[in-house]
Amino acid sequence: MNIINIIEKKRDKKLLNKNEIDFFIRGILDESIADYQTSSLLMAIFLNGLNDEETYYLTKAIIDNGEYVDFKGIDSAILDKHSTGGVGDKVSLILGPILASMGYKFLKMSGRSLGFTGGTLDKLESIPGFKVNQSDEWIKKTANDLGFFIISQSENIAKADKILYALRDVCASVDSIPLIASSILSKKFSFRNDSLVIDVKCGSGAFMENIDKARELCKTMLAISKAFQRKTTCIISSMNKPLGKRVGNNLEIIEVIDFLKGNYKDYDDLYDEINHIVYELILNIENVEYSFVKEKIKNVLDKGYAFEMFLKFVHNQGGDISYIEDINKFDKAKFETEILADACGYLSSYKLKDIAKTLNELGAGRLKKEDIIDYTVGLINEKNIGDKISKGDLLFTIRSNKELNSSQIKLLKDSIVYTDKSVKDKHILEVIK
Repeated sequence: MNIINIIEKKRDKKLLNKNEIDFFIRGILDESIADYQTSSLLMAIFLNGLNDEETYYLTKAIIDNGEYVDFKGIDSAILDKHSTGGVGDKVSLILGPILASMGYKFLKMSGRSLGFTGGTLDKLESIPGFKVNQSDEWIKKTANDLGFFIISQSENIAKADKILYALRDVCASVDSIPLIASSILSKKFSFRNDSLVIDVKCGSGAFMENIDKARELCKTMLAISKAFQRKTTCIISSMNKPLGKRVGNNLEIIEVIDFLKGNYKDYDDLYDEINHIVYELILNIENVEYSFVKEKIKNVLDKGYAFEMFLKFVHNQGGDISYIEDINKFDKAKFETEILADACGYLSSYKLKDIAKTLNELGAGRLKKEDIIDYTVGLINEKNIGDKISKGDLLFTIRSNKELNSSQIKLLKDSIVYTDKSVKDKHILEVIK
C-alpha cells in the first residue's frame, strides 16, 4: 500500500477502504506522507467526495490516532453543543450556566477564533484571570462538583485534523462537506458526550451560505453520528445578522451577563436559539415537552440561578468575578465610530463577512494563529432585519483602538443590504434528526 495508489484511486472516483484511510492518517502523523501528497488527496476528495462509510472511516481514524477523554466516574448524562461558527455567537456562554443551574452537566472543550468567526475561549479570556487550560485532576473534580466547564482542547485530541485543517486552508479544499463533517465530529467524538446538538449556521456570516449546503452537512454528520452510536441533533439557524446585539470579545461577555441577569427578552434571536438547543439536548436523553423546557429556562433566568452559576463558573476557572458584578470594570476601546446609513429602505440582511473582516483588521480576531487579540474591539448593533432605515440613521457603532480609514467605513456602510419591502427574519430554520 502506498499514498500514490490511494491518490490515484480517489482521483479516479473509486471508494477508499478502511485500511487505506488508516494508512493515510498514520502517514500524516508520522510524516511518512509529504504535505504535497496530503494536499493532492484532499483535492481529490474535494472534487470527487467521500460517501458516508468513507467519512466514518476518516473520522474514526482521526479519533483513534489521538487522545480520547472518557470522563470516567461520571454517572449522569453529559451534554455538549457545537456551532459551525458565526458573528456574535456567544450561545455556549449562555447555554452552559442555564443547563448547569437546571441540574445537567455541560462539559465543553472549545477552540479559538481563526478567520471571520469568534472563538469561545478568546471571549472568556477577556475576563481577567480566566484560565482555559486545566489539569486532569481539576477537570475530574469540576465535572463531578460544579458540572460545568469550558476549557481548551488538548493538543493531542484529533491531532491529525489540525494538520488536515491547515492544509485544506492553503490548498483550496475547505468547502468540502465530508471534510467539514469529519473535522467537526473527530473533535466532538474524541471525548464522551451523551447528547450533542450541532448548530449549523446558514447565511451571509456562515461557512454554509445557503440552506441546501447546510442540510447536506447536517445529513452527513447525522449519518456519521449514527455509525458512532451517538445521540446527535442538528439545528440550522440563520446567520444573516449579528447574533444578539454585540460582537467582540469583552462586549459579548457583557451581553452574556445582561442576558443571564434576566434581560433575555431584549435578545429575541439568542433566546429563541437557547430554548431550542436546550430542548433538543434534553430530548435526546429524556422525554420532555418544549413548553416544559422553556418554562424551566425562564425560571432559572428569572430567579437568578443561571447568573449565579455563571459567577461560580468564572470563579472556578480563576476569573475575576468583580468584572461580572460590575461590567464598567472592563477595558473600553479608545475610539467609537458611528456607522450611519447612506440609503433608505428596509434592512434585508448584513454582509457579515465584510463586517467581521473589518473587525479582525482592527484586532478583534486572528488572521494568523500567532496574532494577538484586542479584547475591546467590537460592534454594537442598533438595527434588525425588517427595520425601516432612513438616510442618516445609526446602523451600528464600532469600538476600536485604531481610527477607521475611509475604505473601512465605506465597506461597513455597504455591508447593509436594503430591500423595498419589510422582510421577516426567521432565526431557527430547521431541526434535523
